[in-house]
Amino acid sequence: MKNKWILWLACFPLFWCASCSDDEKGDEPQPEEQPETVLLMGSETRKLAQVLQAMEPERALDRQGLAVTDSEFDEIKTFTDGLVAGKTGDAAYEEIFQWITANVKFGTPESNDPYDVFVEKVAVCQGYANLLKTMCLTQGIPCVGVNGVMDPDTYYQQGHAWNYVRAGERWIVSDPTNGRDWDMEKDVNVYSNIVEPYFIDVVVAEDDNFVYGYYHGLNVNEVKADADTVVVPDAVLGFYVTSCNPSALSPSVKVLELNERIDYLGDQNSEGLRSGFAGTFLESILVASGNKNFESYEGVLYASGSDLPVIIPGAMRVVHLRSAAFEKNEAVYYHDSVEEIHFAEGTPSIAAAAVEGCPNLKRVYVPASAEVADGAFPTGVEIVRF
Repeated sequence: MKNKWILWLACFPLFWCASCSDDEKGDEPQPEEQPETVLLMGSETRKLAQVLQAMEPERALDRQGLAVTDSEFDEIKTFTDGLVAGKTGDAAYEEIFQWITANVKFGTPESNDPYDVFVEKVAVCQGYANLLKTMCLTQGIPCVGVNGVMDPDTYYQQGHAWNYVRAGERWIVSDPTNGRDWDMEKDVNVYSNIVEPYFIDVVVAEDDNFVYGYYHGLNVNEVKADADTVVVPDAVLGFYVTSCNPSALSPSVKVLELNERIDYLGDQNSEGLRSGFAGTFLESILVASGNKNFESYEGVLYASGSDLPVIIPGAMRVVHLRSAAFEKNEAVYYHDSVEEIHFAEGTPSIAAAAVEGCPNLKRVYVPASAEVADGAFPTGVEIVRF
């Protein structure tokens, strides 16, 4: 019985203190509940719709990227003011849309710049989209230019340009080239089979270190951070960042680390990491553990499970490559900084022109067992067997 009383007395103060603590904290401000971070899901059209709903619409009022002078913009504005006659939002957009579809003809123009299309009234899809965006902006109507494909699930798939317009309280998917538009939310099942967006021309978010856009998902458009090593953030606007295709990279950044969800890095035709434009100063690319799409080997980026490099950082002077059978242009090509290349033990063969366009390359280290074709390396490069 004595032990039972001791147990009861030990528990009582704990119960009483907890009760008092709750009373005392009753008036204290509670921490705000953090919004859940989610992965953009579904088709490209659904993913972009989620981003635009989260983005501040005012970001789509930026004229950046439009090839139009102030005087040209003012002339288009004067005309559009008369066209909409005081209408705003949905009604103003409808006047603009109807005028473009009735007056601009599809054809091969000298230019797709908005003023040229406005004057000549001839354009392909990019010109239609540029003019619609310009006329909307003259009325303070947020408008996004989009590039992607039309008829995405068919043999006739082709490149296309169109717009997303914030008319009143809703987003409209507007295709002035073909005279059709849809409510972004209500009609998503319809237009998802007609157009598929790849990237847009506006900044969706920005902080001290990064500028974000949309490029097959939330994308790092620019790295502004003034630091030696930069880690791509996990999320922005409540969504995970899954694309890293910056057109600009601060010269101070030497090491870039991709987060665990990055699955897209642009292509050779975009001025991003793959093309070398943005990666000129990079010495190493690292990948967070858990990324299922990419991995790093001695600072060189590889697709997971692949033995051929995806990106060799532009400022890397000494390159170490995994063991692989290298065909033409599969090792290192058109790289201005590389001075040494080390082929890993077990490399079976290196074909002619496997290394090409490397003006500062001095020597290569090749396993003695590797078969090296004539012309595998540029003339004058020292070959060291080991």
